[in-house]
Amino acid sequence: MLDQEGLSEIAQSSPSEQIAYLLVERTTLLEKLELADPKLNSYKPVGNGLQGVHLKDEFEQIHTLEDELQKQQEFLHWPEETLNKLPNEELEKEENIQGKLKNNVEEEAPRRLREAHEEIYRLTEKLDAKEKEHNKLELALSSAQLEIKVLKENFNTLKENESTDLQEAKQHNQELDRDILALRNHVQKDSEIKMCVELDKKKEIISKDNHETERSEKSDEIFHKRCKKMIEDQKFKYTDLLQKFQKLEHEHEHLVERNEELELLLGETQNQTKEERKHFEYHVEKLQRKISSLETELSKIQESKRETVMKSQDTVTKAEDFQEILIMNQEEIEVLESQLSEEKAWRKELAFELKKAQKVLQADSQELERSKSELLYLFNEIQNLQGKREDKHFFFTAYEILQRENAFLETKSSIDKRLRYQHQGEEMQKLQQNLQRVQTLCSSAERELQFERTKSFDLKQHNNLLQEENIKIKAELKQAQKKLLDSTKMCSSITANWESSQQKVRDLEQEILKQSKNIQSQNSLYEKLAQEKTRVAHAEKMVLELQKKLEVASESCTEACILDKKQLEEAIKEARKNETKLKMQYQEEQQKRKLLDQSVDELQQHIQYLHAKEALMEQSNSKQQFKIQQQEVQLQILEDEKKLSDEQVKNNQELTEKISVLQQEKDSLRDEYRQFLNQLDVHMRNYNEKHNHHKAKLRKAKERLTNEVEQRDERIKQLENEIEEMQRLMEKEKEFQDQVTTQNENLLIEKRRLLERLTEQDETIQGNKWMISSVQNRVLFLDEENKLLQENSLRLTQQVGFLEQILKTIQLRRGEETTISELSENELLNKKLTFPNSSFPVTGMTKSLENLKMTEEQNSEELVGSTKSSLYFSQSHPNMSSLNVASLVGKLSSHDQDQSQKDGPNDI
Repeated sequence: MLDQEGLSEIAQSSPSEQIAYLLVERTTLLEKLELADPKLNSYKPVGNGLQGVHLKDEFEQIHTLEDELQKQQEFLHWPEETLNKLPNEELEKEENIQGKLKNNVEEEAPRRLREAHEEIYRLTEKLDAKEKEHNKLELALSSAQLEIKVLKENFNTLKENESTDLQEAKQHNQELDRDILALRNHVQKDSEIKMCVELDKKKEIISKDNHETERSEKSDEIFHKRCKKMIEDQKFKYTDLLQKFQKLEHEHEHLVERNEELELLLGETQNQTKEERKHFEYHVEKLQRKISSLETELSKIQESKRETVMKSQDTVTKAEDFQEILIMNQEEIEVLESQLSEEKAWRKELAFELKKAQKVLQADSQELERSKSELLYLFNEIQNLQGKREDKHFFFTAYEILQRENAFLETKSSIDKRLRYQHQGEEMQKLQQNLQRVQTLCSSAERELQFERTKSFDLKQHNNLLQEENIKIKAELKQAQKKLLDSTKMCSSITANWESSQQKVRDLEQEILKQSKNIQSQNSLYEKLAQEKTRVAHAEKMVLELQKKLEVASESCTEACILDKKQLEEAIKEARKNETKLKMQYQEEQQKRKLLDQSVDELQQHIQYLHAKEALMEQSNSKQQFKIQQQEVQLQILEDEKKLSDEQVKNNQELTEKISVLQQEKDSLRDEYRQFLNQLDVHMRNYNEKHNHHKAKLRKAKERLTNEVEQRDERIKQLENEIEEMQRLMEKEKEFQDQVTTQNENLLIEKRRLLERLTEQDETIQGNKWMISSVQNRVLFLDEENKLLQENSLRLTQQVGFLEQILKTIQLRRGEETTISELSENELLNKKLTFPNSSFPVTGMTKSLENLKMTEEQNSEELVGSTKSSLYFSQSHPNMSSLNVASLVGKLSSHDQDQSQKDGPNDI
């Protein structure tokens, strides 16, 4: 039997394995039956009474199959001793399964009835909502039609007003032309009357002349007087008429100008009316296009329900996307407004910072002017020092005169020596007095030099501070430039964002047009809904009938379930009885097996009989499985039909729901679209106003910047002119310094000659020589101080050059900001203004130092013998020695060029 069923592999195995395999197949069959039971239960509420009876038969067959399988398994299990407990467990499982099936049947039937009632209630509510939405849409369409009518009426009123205005203007022009013609006719008549009066008067005069030739001269005079009076009266009248004519001409010109102005106004009004007409026509065309597109879409949507459902889904998604896009656009507009406000605040801050920078630049310019004034003051002081130097030269000349007088005294005779000594004593007293005066002057000069040194040190510090401030200002200018570049980038990014937002707005308008088309399609759907309402009412009637049938079917199902329960209970009782019987038999057979070995043969025969019975049972099982498969196919067909009906119901429900949702969204979208258009108009107006205001501010700022740049350029030119003047003065001062150096060299040569002459004098003049040597040392010190002053002047010139370089850098940076052409001009000026540091005559300084060495070597022998006088001089004048040391230290610090120049001042 197993080979026939395709189970040859199991046939070769042991009987215990065969039993286990059959048990597994039994559990699978039970699971399939459990899966089939809820399907049958779900199908029961929809089926009719006949289908319920058919299902009852199928359940009975299934139960019979289960009973047979149980019996087969019992027959298979009884030879085994180890499987005593399996039937009890299987029976318990079967009882649990059957109890679960009963509970599921009892619970699912009322639950499904409730669900059906709830679905019917939902359908009715959705239909009511759809009717309400349809009414709302009809109201919205009527309002839109009223708006179109109002627009048309406004357009017609505008046309009528324009025509009336044109007619009034034409009538006014015609009246003016009539007035002008009447005035011209009046003037012509007046002129004709004048001509006639003149001719009559001439004729009368001629007649009077002919008749009154015989009268006297008195009558002639009287006549002439009358004629003159008449002529004067005519002249007055003529002048009055001319004035009136001029007034009329002036009025005529004024009227002509007024007519021209009116014509211009008419032209402007006509243009405005044309533009408004075009605008209204454009809006009307848009509305007509929308209406036509909506109608076409309505006609298209009425073709098929499924297409409308898909389109409605698309429209829902598009509407949601559109709402999201609107929200995003509103957020972007808010962000842009916040960015605009931030940019305005940032630009205000930039303007404030620019003002600060301008103030700082003004302060720098003022400080530069102050430094220039201080430099001028220093130059004046240098000139004063040069005057003092001339005084020193005067003292040197007096000293030379004294030396000459001493030589003259030496040439005199020995007789007059006493008188000479007396005179020399007096002169020595005078010289001492002069020396004291010179010492006082030197001390005052030293004080002035110290004061000037302090001033120069303060000026250096001030220049350093100015340099640091210039560096800070440059850094601030760079930061301001960076901020300006960032602001320009931000403005460009904002403009790009604004353009992108405009494009988005355009895209939104296009999507709004598409949605308007979708709204038209929805209107067509509403019309279809109106047509389908009748069908829905018919369907509701059918639903009521189905509900009645369902109630009948539910009653029949309950009765069938009760019968099934009773049958199952009876079958369970019979199975239990059979189980008890089998147990008893099994026990008896075990006893028999233990007692009798001979019964094995009988049992084998009985097993063969059972195998034959199993084969028969397997055949019956195969037949029953085939029947079960047929029933499953039928169940699948029924389930497919049920699914189709459920899908149709669901589609109808979804259509109604979607239509209601679309109607609500349509109303909300219309309101949002109107609000959005109003907000767009307000935002565009505000943005245009802000943009214009911002443009005006930018223009003003540009004008201010141009004015400030022009003022700066003028200031720079003034500074350049001043620098050129300063350079000229510096060149003059250099020439003057060259002259001074040449004079100093000549003086040093003369000093050498005088020293040679002094060595040839006698011992009588040695005391004077000691004083003279001290004076010479003082003179050398003054020369060294002069050199130090020259060095200070050189340092000042170098500082001036450094300041010029700073000014050049400022000019270059400002030139880069203004134009590239100004760069070339500034570079040329810088090339002209720069001068080399090697222009200072250092050779003169070296020569003067060499001359000092020579004089010191010549006087070294004399200084050895006169230590006492020098010590006295040093004690009496400690300031001078300190000044010498200070000057030497300054010389060592400033001029570390040659060792010879270092050793000379140390020997001194």
